[in-house]
Amino acid sequence: MKKLLKQLSLLVMVLAVLFTGAWALKMGENAVQLPIGTKIEKAGEVTKFLLKDGVLELIGLTGELGVRAYNREGKLLYSGKQARLFAVFSVEKLRNQDTMADDLLFVQFKGLSPQPDPPGKSIIIPRGAKIERGKPGFLRFMLADGRMVEFKSTKSRAGIMGDCGIYNQAGKLLYTRNRGQLCRAVSIQNLRGKVSIDDDVTWVLFGIEPVGR
Repeated sequence: MKKLLKQLSLLVMVLAVLFTGAWALKMGENAVQLPIGTKIEKAGEVTKFLLKDGVLELIGLTGELGVRAYNREGKLLYSGKQARLFAVFSVEKLRNQDTMADDLLFVQFKGLSPQPDPPGKSIIIPRGAKIERGKPGFLRFMLADGRMVEFKSTKSRAGIMGDCGIYNQAGKLLYTRNRGQLCRAVSIQNLRGKVSIDDDVTWVLFGIEPVGR
């Protein structure tokens, strides 16, 4: 019975995302989903995303981006810093590619929400990395500096998930991370040239600022 209740709970969470089209803007969160169709407005160095529960603002054009979230009445809910954007990416898109056309990130998920990287354990696959393939679901990325990243995918309710490991130039395993997804890095400059999110579901991940700042 407990197992059934747990499965039903997960199903409700999945359906909530599918039918509402966005995560609610609420205190304490450190990630916001920007579903396809989210409207974008620009004003100076501020990029606004119009969500059903309010407005998410990103402040800045390069480097570290600030975050402000407002409810539908215009009340500030919270602010954040060091925001990064990435889009959910299907490894199937790499089927006919020999080199990476975009920067990829390995993003770990807990339930349906992306998690920040542990200190010193980010995995970034830069544009231009060579791609090698093995058995189905296995990808190896050869970086320009001689390091190597391996990704082994598994299918799950959340989509194409997998485990990732990074090796140094001598082939020594440095560290691994599990239950994550390869995601395409998104530039705020590119989004400012659009009127809406029109290709892939995009996430904003950031650190919450202390109250009163």
